[in-house]
Amino acid sequence: MSAEKIVESTRTAAFSRGPDGAITSWNRGAEKLFAMPAESALGRKCHKVMAGCDVFGNDYCCAECASWRMTESDRLVHPYRLTVKETGGRSMTLRVSILAVRSPEGTKLVHLLDVVFGAGVFAVVSDEFDEEQDWGWPCSNLTRRELQVLRHVAVGYSTDQIARQLLISSTTVRNHVSRCLQKLEVHSRVEAVAAARRLDLV
Repeated sequence: MSAEKIVESTRTAAFSRGPDGAITSWNRGAEKLFAMPAESALGRKCHKVMAGCDVFGNDYCCAECASWRMTESDRLVHPYRLTVKETGGRSMTLRVSILAVRSPEGTKLVHLLDVVFGAGVFAVVSDEFDEEQDWGWPCSNLTRRELQVLRHVAVGYSTDQIARQLLISSTTVRNHVSRCLQKLEVHSRVEAVAAARRLDLV
């Protein structure tokens, strides 16, 4: 599924950007959140539209995008908070989740945006848990191995690539992915990653 189709089909505010930093899709949720129609956002540089600051007020969105740099080096981009201003000038804090969508034409980043209303808690997961321990996450109950697989899916790896990375068979990867979908109550890998990001699991 293309980045644009993912953005179009998701209910939360979302947009995608290409390798050049230009916005390639902007859904209705984003239109409402920023009070900005898609035609005003499409083709513009992502950092110019978002103009986000970190929790300390420092400029975060810029031409040298940290999320893009991490994705290009195959590093997982954890959800982060960003303070932005909508068209009317109102400031709001967003929780931004990044989904890398890889294709022969190049990588695109889907940004999933949720408004932060309270302090919130970001989950911290220790690597010392037993491999198949049930962590008791709400609506998920993912094991450590299932979460490892899901994190690789979030980076954009294929089944075979995940198998090579984790030294397991492709069949085992597919089984883990299938259990992730069941536990997160979703129907596709993209939906699983989006749901896991909202739970701070990846």
